[in-house]
Amino acid sequence: MYNFKGLTAALVLSVAATTAQAVEVSGEVGYVSDYVFRGISQNDEDGALQGGVNFDFDSGWYAGIWASDVDMGEEVDFFGGYVSEANVYGAGLKYLIGVTQYTYTDDDFAEDYTEFNGIIETTLGQHKTKEARKYRGRLGVAVNYSPEIFQVWDEDVEYVNAVVYYITPETKRGWSAHAKYGYSNFDADIASIYVSDSWSYNDWNIGVNKMWEVSHGEVVVSVDYYDTDMDEGFGSELTDDRVVGGIKYKF
Repeated sequence: MYNFKGLTAALVLSVAATTAQAVEVSGEVGYVSDYVFRGISQNDEDGALQGGVNFDFDSGWYAGIWASDVDMGEEVDFFGGYVSEANVYGAGLKYLIGVTQYTYTDDDFAEDYTEFNGIIETTLGQHKTKEARKYRGRLGVAVNYSPEIFQVWDEDVEYVNAVVYYITPETKRGWSAHAKYGYSNFDADIASIYVSDSWSYNDWNIGVNKMWEVSHGEVVVSVDYYDTDMDEGFGSELTDDRVVGGIKYKF
């Protein structure tokens, strides 16, 4: 059995403790009509309060905490890592390497686990409309890996998630859109207890956001459509297609 909780906590604390560097603090608090994570409802199709705080350092290191209601108790995530940007052949390129510790206040809902994260994102070419900023959006690929997302009969279940996403530029009126396609694989025969017979599934999401600038921050209203190709496991109603609304205050 792997235990990376101490490693994750040490990384987050060491980054947060780097007070000699300039740090930008940001955060958000909000509500969604359903907390959907990689295509699966985490709150039994009910609403959820959510919020988090991020610490971004000039050196590229970052750390933070994020929390949400789930079906039983709360989910509290601790994360940290390094992000950097470069200009490659006229296109902006961003890469991120990090680690996230997912924790749950009720063990009956889920086991705590550690996930390693990697993202490569590029800023596409110039956008010529007057309404939008001067780029065509952001296209990215993310890979997430956990050596032990949970255990069944004392057997570790490895997990790999790969995501391709696209985010449009935000217009001057605060509109933007996004799309995502993800693939998740559980590497153990016994994982069929929890997911489809293929031990893997695909999920997709499209949505729009509307942002208003307010005092000391901004308010974002979102509408998202989620679906998966999973017909069984996790409770089929939790993986059905759904429309989710949300509102949050970002500061």
